[in-house]
Amino acid sequence: MRGIEIGPSYRPLCPKNQGWNTLVVDHATRAELVAKYTAWKVDTSLIEDVDVVLGDDGLDAISPKQGYDYILASHVIEHIPNPIGFFHACADLLKPGGRLRLAVPDKRFCFDLLKPVSTAGQMIQAHAENRRSHTLGQLVDALMFHVTCNGQITFHGVGAADELEFVHPPMDAYRMATQAIQSHQHYDVHGWVFTPSSFLVICSQLTAMGLLPFRITSVLPDGQHEFLVDAIREDPVADERGADVIAMLKTAFEEQARAIGYAST
Repeated sequence: MRGIEIGPSYRPLCPKNQGWNTLVVDHATRAELVAKYTAWKVDTSLIEDVDVVLGDDGLDAISPKQGYDYILASHVIEHIPNPIGFFHACADLLKPGGRLRLAVPDKRFCFDLLKPVSTAGQMIQAHAENRRSHTLGQLVDALMFHVTCNGQITFHGVGAADELEFVHPPMDAYRMATQAIQSHQHYDVHGWVFTPSSFLVICSQLTAMGLLPFRITSVLPDGQHEFLVDAIREDPVADERGADVIAMLKTAFEEQARAIGYAST
């Protein structure tokens, strides 16, 4: 099988040196990634040669179209300015029936805990604008709501005894975000925030509108700080009936309530 791994960084899931027929796509060259992650004290020998460095054209620069069996993207979609555009670009690269597999941070167990979940409407707005970078408001929210729990940026659940602290006061968040926008500096944040059920809600709503070229087959928490998404490439078909989104929304609210120590009602 022939596949694409987007953003493998210093920890590829399908390394070519183990026999995977994978096209490596990242935001920088191998040399640049090694320089970046040396300070992180990780094993930079795992960083692979990058076949495609993403530019302004994003995934549209990759060929052949409908030439790949799978695409993997771990902790990528939350950084993408235009997620709907990302889904369609992936669909263009996959063969019919090809698989898209995502690992997505679960807001309940990381520094995103107090951020409001993203919505389909927000994604539609980003797609209508063909957004290439996050907005000022997204940067402010990402910085202003960034928290640690007992000093950690990832944590397994939160209860009444845990200590949450904001990292940036509101004015600092606003100043940092404004400076990034004015200087055209790329400021990498989680522009989109999900729980497993809130992600399912968005996908169900986009599917009902005919905007999602995939069928979601599973969304599974991994028991730690992320959830795993498996999707099959299918042509989008609007479905006015839709899924039982109200039930999904109730589950999403319950997920968040439990995470901050409140009993659901």
